[in-house]
Amino acid sequence: MWIYNLVHGTIEEKGAHGLPRGILRNLLSGPPEIVELYPGDMLVLATDGFFESNPKGDQFGVRKIHEIIRLEREKPPRELISALYQAVIEFSEGTQQQDDLTAVVVKRV
Repeated sequence: MWIYNLVHGTIEEKGAHGLPRGILRNLLSGPPEIVELYPGDMLVLATDGFFESNPKGDQFGVRKIHEIIRLEREKPPRELISALYQAVIEFSEGTQQQDDLTAVVVKRV
């Protein structure tokens, strides 16, 4: 998960704090982390199918995702997701995708 800060133009990566809820019946999780978003800030979640796409042994990479987030920052979330998807498809050069491409973008207006 990445948090894009519009004012500073920065992207902060947030890792997982534990297992997803519902995996284990009696799993106790720690307290949630509160993330404050300001107008224009975004929360971007994408499965590894985006950054691990590798048609010729070369990965698309997180850096390219960050570049697209910055480039498309003014657009609505659906257009940002579309830009991420199109970039991975072009990078793949017609190679069949082996992993899912799932993304969620939350943008504070």
